[in-house]
This record gives sequence, structure tokens and C-alpha cells, in this order.
Amino acid sequence: AMEGLMPDIWSCNHLMKTFLEWDQMQKAVHMLEKMEHAGIEPDRYSYAHLMNAFANKGRADMIRHLMHRMEGRSGLKPDVVSYSILIKAHQLADELDQALGILDEMKAKGVKPNRFTYNSLMNACAQCTRGTPHMARNILGKMLKDGCTADIRTYVALINAYAMKKQPIQARDVLDEMAEAGLQPNHIVYSCLLKAYAQAGAPTEMRALMQQMEGEGFEMDEW
Repeated sequence: AMEGLMPDIWSCNHLMKTFLEWDQMQKAVHMLEKMEHAGIEPDRYSYAHLMNAFANKGRADMIRHLMHRMEGRSGLKPDVVSYSILIKAHQLADELDQALGILDEMKAKGVKPNRFTYNSLMNACAQCTRGTPHMARNILGKMLKDGCTADIRTYVALINAYAMKKQPIQARDVLDEMAEAGLQPNHIVYSCLLKAYAQAGAPTEMRALMQQMEGEGFEMDEW
């Protein structure tokens, strides 16, 4: 389909994204070959699009394959984005140990983790079967020590970690930590907290929180 018009990297990446949106993974991967054949060097975006799509399917093996190809064929060393996407894949595959191990691998390769990396790791601690709030807190400690500032997503992951273990009181306490960090809870934070109360079977607290939300101007018909 590339004959007759001179494709550029932008149009190739756009076409690849379209294939991925249609869940045509094989065609999207094949685009790498087609691009190289047409003399167009795949860039970081080409690989990131593919890696993200495989991460959503929990396919860490394919992301490793793409990272290897990216370095070997395109001379692009895996960066913080690649590793963060890999963590997400392990999280969705419920592979907590592999997700946590990536932090050491990054440091060994001289790739500095960023907020997105740490948030991905905290999500893994919250969502994986073997994850615990203690593990999530441990990651938060490393994150702050590393000079990264926590954001809303960081605290959402922490609330979720407590929610998964039916610890709504600790989940609620995270709001105080957010306030100390100068962060205002948004609808996502409150939604996770409502879920924590629901999972713990605490309807009174749920109602109180919903009243608080109404008082803060949240439209309760959204819920």
C-alpha cells in the first residue's frame, strides 16, 4: 500500500496507530518491516505505539522483543518510556516480581526512573494478586528519595492498594497525605475511595463521603 506515494515517518506511525486501534497487531508489527523496506527508520514513537498495545494485552515477552529489535536494528536504546511500558505489561499479566525487578534493571542500564515509572510500579503493587499496601509505600519512599514528586496518580495507586486489601480507613488517610502534599482530590480519587468503602462493606462511610463530595461541588448524578 506504500507504492505510488512517498510515505514519511509521521504517516507510517499514524497508519500503525490505526492498525492498533483496530486490534490488527500483526499488521502493525509488519509495518516495521515495511518502513525499513521503504527506507524509513522507525523512531521511538513507532516502537512506543507497538509496546503500549502489547502492554495492554500483558505481553511483556513482545515488549522485550521490540526493545531488543529497537536497539539492534534502529540503534535506539530502551529508555524510561520503554521500561515503564514493560512494567505495565507485567502488572496486567499479574507478574509482580518481574515488574518490581525492572527498577534494578533500569538502574543497572543507567536509565533514570521517573514519576511515570514509579506510578506504574505502585499500580502493580495495588493490582497484582501478591501486591500489598506496604510494597506500594516502599515504592513511594524510593520515588521521593529519588527526587520525584508524587502526583494524583501516585495517591490513586496507594488508595487502590488499600482498597484491594479491604483497608478503607488507611485508604481514607491517604487524603490527608495528599493535602500535606498540596494536592486536591479529584473525582478519580473519590471514586477509588468509594470503591474501597464498597469492597469493605461500609455503606455509612460511603454516604458520608458522597455528602462531602456534593459539598465540594461534585455532581453526584455522575455516579
